[in-house]
Amino acid sequence: MAQSQKVSSIPKPPASAFNKHRPVSELLWMQVEHLAAVVKKDIDDERRAIRTEGDASDFIKKYTALLHPDGARKRVMRSPKAASKKPTRSSKR
Repeated sequence: MAQSQKVSSIPKPPASAFNKHRPVSELLWMQVEHLAAVVKKDIDDERRAIRTEGDASDFIKKYTALLHPDGARKRVMRSPKAASKKPTRSSKR
């Protein structure tokens, strides 16, 4: 039979504990730096592993989607009337 473990409840911090305008603490800054280093290392490892055009395409697709989560902007559709008009050439040559 497994031994029971003691469970400690951690109280939820008050809403006033977070102030988005307060300067960042050293602890939070170190967490940001650590996370950035891990992400950068992962990206560098993936970049170094690129050997084929397919690998490069997958890398570009992955990080483009990360940078542009909404995707490419939709193209503005021209009206059928405007689409059928051909550009006019200048008579001057």
